[in-house]
Amino acid sequence: MNVCRVVWEDAENKRDVELVVDYRVVAGAVEIDKVTPAKVTLYAECGEAVKKVLPVTTRTGQRVLTRAYQLSDAGRGIEREIREQHLAV
Repeated sequence: MNVCRVVWEDAENKRDVELVVDYRVVAGAVEIDKVTPAKVTLYAECGEAVKKVLPVTTRTGQRVLTRAYQLSDAGRGIEREIREQHLAV
């Protein structure tokens, strides 16, 4: 199993979410086993100074953020991004 860290830039909500992604590569295809949000960085305005950094410690918080990520455009392309990174090594 492989692990990578991904930062989801959620500009709509003025935050970055750091995710830990557990995955494996089987016959050239990426299979995501688990996505776990680790921390959230909140901004006063998009691209401006950091307002607050919060660890994601509860299962409910992890579940809500994971679902939001999966529904976002960024979440739909994660397998492709990991495959490109994995093959580049």
